[in-house]
Amino acid sequence: MARFSRSHAKKAAIVAVITSLFTTTSAWGSGSAQPEIAWSPCADNAALDCAVLTVPMDHTNPDTTPVELALTRSPSTDPDMRTGSLVLHRGGPGYGSGEYLRQIIDGQVPAPVTDDVRARYDLVTVDQRGTGQSKPAVSCFGSKEEAAEFRDGLPLYPISAAERAERFEHDRAYAEGCAENTGELLEHLDTVDAARDLDLVRAALGDERLNFLGQSYGGHVGTVYAHLFPERVGRTVLDSVLGSEAQVGALPGELRSARIGSDTATDAVFMEFARQCEANEFACSFGAGDPVATFDELRAGLATGPVELTTEDGRSATLTESYLVRMTAAFLYQPTVWSAVLAPALSAVEEAVADPGSDSGQLIASDLLDGSGVLFAPYGEIQAPYFAVTCSDSANPGSPAAFVDAVDERTAHTARFAETRAWEDSACASWPVDSVDRFDGPWGTETATPVFIVNNRLDPATPLSGAERAAELLSESHLLINEGPGHIASQQSTCTVEAASRYLLDGSMPDEGVTCESDPLP
Repeated sequence: MARFSRSHAKKAAIVAVITSLFTTTSAWGSGSAQPEIAWSPCADNAALDCAVLTVPMDHTNPDTTPVELALTRSPSTDPDMRTGSLVLHRGGPGYGSGEYLRQIIDGQVPAPVTDDVRARYDLVTVDQRGTGQSKPAVSCFGSKEEAAEFRDGLPLYPISAAERAERFEHDRAYAEGCAENTGELLEHLDTVDAARDLDLVRAALGDERLNFLGQSYGGHVGTVYAHLFPERVGRTVLDSVLGSEAQVGALPGELRSARIGSDTATDAVFMEFARQCEANEFACSFGAGDPVATFDELRAGLATGPVELTTEDGRSATLTESYLVRMTAAFLYQPTVWSAVLAPALSAVEEAVADPGSDSGQLIASDLLDGSGVLFAPYGEIQAPYFAVTCSDSANPGSPAAFVDAVDERTAHTARFAETRAWEDSACASWPVDSVDRFDGPWGTETATPVFIVNNRLDPATPLSGAERAAELLSESHLLINEGPGHIASQQSTCTVEAASRYLLDGSMPDEGVTCESDPLP
């Protein structure tokens, strides 16, 4: 049987207005199993509808404190053709999917489906409990100022023994702050809770089956939903699948990043970047013909001796190995920025190491203080719900000492990106609560509707192995591979968008052996 064990002020103002105008519907406790959702126009975007659905914090006890799920809808563009709702999940964990839908509607990001799908379906997003505009929120600090002070001066990830000890001290204090500020919600934030929430959303939408498109971690949500409610699975697209068995794990001494393989996968994407750079498949001046050797030399040099830099206005910053590696890993996600962002950034590091007083040195100093150094810093805004979900879902090393042993063992296996990937989860070694409802098998199910899976051949965050395993677990599902690098197949390949859209429209799947290619790089 199954076992469940862009300005802050502007954003805050928008959030306050949206929240005040939401209409709330209860999905439980009122005697109505399938309430209708009371939609009203979103305050910040008249093209969208907003609502709140209340669900129990503890699905095993309907009398517990309610959770308010923030819902956003882009109605079908052709009501006469409408066939139902398609729920989008942006992944993370930690992202609010409602913001993703706003970005799609505003043209800031490409839509994962064609216009024909938007004519047939209402696109609906649910801010997963603890994320986005759903209430209560996961909170680990009393204020933004407290958060900024807490992470000030910390390396992007620790390398030396002293840095590691400091990181674990911060992890313990951070975890205590999360428990104090979040309260009882912290025990009810695993993916099973999210999947059960989705089923209540499905019922409230009036759909017999859940039509779903989940990206990255959203693929794990979709997989867990399929195991809990196989008879209610409608047309489901899993795009770039976070492998569910690897996410959950079995042995607490294992690193989640090692189980998933995100460290070796990041290295594989880096090698593809280097290959394209060396072959001049895009404008790339980094590395003078040998980008791999140049990167490794820079990394080794910075590990031995960080470089002190100064901004144009005289502020000091330190260029470290962790900045080089973390920045590189982040920009590997989107090949569309390799030419315009990643290659120039690596060239700038190369120049700054050679001449700290150069323009590149000043530029990187500014980025460390005001840009990527802040964006990639530990304990950022999205990391509160990220840790809350990940530490609840996953078996992790149960102490700082066990975590360090696992990191060192993994680094010996794959050096470049093992540490940055592993330390993404370090707070789990000090996490103060255990999930009460984690799903850890048995795995494998037959769904009412075959599931369509897409994945890039080279993905730094969700390796192809996760999608291949999902295809084995979900009976009669189909895996379409995009022969290219990057994270999220639909963001790299129009071919995958069109194939997924055909499936959503008529249930058809590509023939076995058919693959896609990435769109040409700009």
